[in-house]
Amino acid sequence: LTVSGASISGNPPNLPPLKPSDQCNKAAHYDAKRKKCVCNNPDTDGRLKDPDRYGHYPEGIVCFDCANSTISRSVVFILDNSASVYEEGWVAQKEFMVNVSKLIKDIRVGLVIISGAPHVEIEMDFYENNKAKIDKFVKKYKWGSRWKAVGVALYKARKLLEVFFNT
Repeated sequence: LTVSGASISGNPPNLPPLKPSDQCNKAAHYDAKRKKCVCNNPDTDGRLKDPDRYGHYPEGIVCFDCANSTISRSVVFILDNSASVYEEGWVAQKEFMVNVSKLIKDIRVGLVIISGAPHVEIEMDFYENNKAKIDKFVKKYKWGSRWKAVGVALYKARKLLEVFFNT
């Protein structure tokens, strides 16, 4: 880095020097013998899984290890039940919600409906606990409101998520 003709190198002041392992992905470790990061499971290296996107990264920097993650995920689905999406769009939104919920392991889901009076239809809970409510919703809840209040729906979705992030 050059600032006003002076050359500056190294770490910024007051910061300890970086260790080689600091650059490794969470799903990787630093191999001192090879002097580089290595994915814990070599098959999860981003360079192999998606070379077009990650091929230029060094080994062990991008490792996909979602299956072993202990972090649970929270998703609030916000479905638009206003007249602007038409019935086909309403059905597609419900199908998308069901498909995503089934695919992701250990997911908490909640549902907010954008309609004349946006509301929380399904409170946040693990998919397994909410599955019956979601199935009932998909079968029974029909399309058709004339107007929408997106801001209120987003506020309600944020409130659902705050329970898990403000503890």
